[in-house]
Amino acid sequence: MGIAAFGAVSVVACSSNQADDASSEPLARKSAALVGASDEGESVLHAPASSSSTPSMTVDWSGLEGGVSTLGTDASLELVVENHEDEVLSATLVLEISGLGAKRSVDLGQLTLSPREVQRVSWSPGSSPIAPIGSLARVVPRISYTRADVAVRLPGRQLYLAFAADGHQLFVSESNGNGVRLASMGQSTSRAVAGGGDVATLLTSLGNRRGQVDGRRVDSTPSLLKMAAPAGASAGESNADEFIGDSVSYPESEAPTSSVVANGIGGGPVIVIPPICMNKQTIPVCSRWRTNGFTDLGGGIGVVPVDYDLSSAPAAYANATFYSDNDVMWQGTLDANGCTPSVTFCSNRTLRVDVSASSLQKPAVTINNTVLFPASRQVNISPSRTFSATVTLAQTIPSGSYIANAQLWASNQPDDYVVRTAAVLGRILSMPDNGFPTSSAPALAVHTENGCMLDATRCDPRLSYGSTVYDKLCGEACGRANDVWYGPSLSAVGGLHPTGHHTTESAYSIAHEIGHSVQFSAGADPANRKEYDEDRGTGLCGCEHVTDGNRLHCLQSSHEQANANIEGFAQFYSTRAMNDQGGDAQFSYYKTFRRMTYGANGSLTQTMLAPPVAISVGAPFTTPYTTGWVRNYCNEAGHSSEYDWLTFLWGVNGKPTSSRPTMSELLSILSSARSNFGWSAFADATTAQYPPNSVKISTIMNAATLHGVNL
Repeated sequence: MGIAAFGAVSVVACSSNQADDASSEPLARKSAALVGASDEGESVLHAPASSSSTPSMTVDWSGLEGGVSTLGTDASLELVVENHEDEVLSATLVLEISGLGAKRSVDLGQLTLSPREVQRVSWSPGSSPIAPIGSLARVVPRISYTRADVAVRLPGRQLYLAFAADGHQLFVSESNGNGVRLASMGQSTSRAVAGGGDVATLLTSLGNRRGQVDGRRVDSTPSLLKMAAPAGASAGESNADEFIGDSVSYPESEAPTSSVVANGIGGGPVIVIPPICMNKQTIPVCSRWRTNGFTDLGGGIGVVPVDYDLSSAPAAYANATFYSDNDVMWQGTLDANGCTPSVTFCSNRTLRVDVSASSLQKPAVTINNTVLFPASRQVNISPSRTFSATVTLAQTIPSGSYIANAQLWASNQPDDYVVRTAAVLGRILSMPDNGFPTSSAPALAVHTENGCMLDATRCDPRLSYGSTVYDKLCGEACGRANDVWYGPSLSAVGGLHPTGHHTTESAYSIAHEIGHSVQFSAGADPANRKEYDEDRGTGLCGCEHVTDGNRLHCLQSSHEQANANIEGFAQFYSTRAMNDQGGDAQFSYYKTFRRMTYGANGSLTQTMLAPPVAISVGAPFTTPYTTGWVRNYCNEAGHSSEYDWLTFLWGVNGKPTSSRPTMSELLSILSSARSNFGWSAFADATTAQYPPNSVKISTIMNAATLHGVNL
């Protein structure tokens, strides 16, 4: 079954008095009930409307009242958008589609509605980027508009859809996801009940989840789904190692959502009555990522400990669904602590939470329908994974109050790559003054299945291994504005080859690449940078000592200021992610490090330390004579090291408790200096950033002298 392009959309407009009562009036009532309660747990705003029960604009599906509808795959569904105000309003209509462990958005365009006008928008599910067989896709329409200077983002009702295995039929429903899934596999709810079984058991026994995501087939294999090449694709286009499904849990929206099973024996409905709730408690549910550990988050000799070990990190800002038996109790986005709002527990019912690591996003902060802080950009982690855990309920000692928690464990290496990455990203999204772009930025694609990619199909040949087929054998970690990649760690000894470790085993490596994305997406990356091996130093300012990882650059190698700044900023950003501001900090380095020790008589001893190396960054590297690595060992105008920029930026934004430039101010300075980056350009941009005699200018200039970046 092929997947068409996204373009199957048409719009038909009519005035409100042309819309029949059967579609127009129920639409207003149904959509009004959604105001303030999003299916994804967002703060949903609505502007003051002419009616206290109806928002200014609404969106809903038309012609799908109850039951499961069977359609041809070329059929179109209709969305009704209605303007309830006596003024012209413009809105953006988007479909958010999730399923098969993935999440995609389809933009249906900008609409302008006259006063009281109704417009109908057609959408073909055959053009869906997610087309499941034996599973479900969940489609939520969202309309965004502005009225009275208030930004509004309002959901319509969700729609379930699935495709028959032969690709010739489509099954949809607004309320009966189980019925849709059974129908797609040639089964019916009544047949399950008549056979003496139940829906959940039948779904489990049928179980094969197949379909397509963005045109690529998803095939089912034992315990793990893989994405295969599109039909007709050449062998070179195959991406069979890209895992897309759930290895330890269920697809999104798979669990039953209703306690009513229709058409049982005797022709009447069979009502399944849930058991009486025993030991009822209404409290939040908190979930944590339980990783197999990071290699670089232990203590260090003579250095401060890191503030965050992340071995059991909150599932911050992940999407989750909470089930009591098979009933959905809550669905939405977890908070910074990985917790839901309060939900109701019954001790005699099965309690389970499904948490998706596929998409993370910090929601907007709103007060009185005013957005104080916009949502962060969305982060999509691949391979897509949803993890399931039983929720435990216990009393705390000595207060006796109840707590509920779920531990989300990885079951294989690809899962652990995802869990570790989600743990670090949750910390970064929760970090104050993190410089992270807002929701207006494109989504950040985080790839944990392959390393440094020049584009979607080809690896950086300097960081490939074992073969010239770069799209399959790509190592190390790299970052751009809208993409970051994590692959196997490579050794520089005897040519690049995998060390047996993955770059996501280093929390600092994960945060380092996110730092690159933050700098690049802010337009703050030096435009005059070079290839690293074009301007790398030698000797004590080279990378010949590195035996773990590539030698393109290292912490102590000398580079022109542009390259030194790019890597130094990323090292600083990872340090900010793992440490609180206000004091000394630990940086854990993931390549070989030169430790220089001076004796009482001025003698110098050089020791090579294998990674991870714990380094205190609250003070710059110092000798008895001078500060700054490059200034001390290979003083050259216009050059410094990432080590120098790391300690300088921490001294500016991390350690001071007052007069501290913010992350956004640093990014603004870097952006202003980017065209011909060097110390003089950075200094000029600093003085232009602040009023004359600002103490922040003094903070930056003094730190530059101390840390040796002003060469």
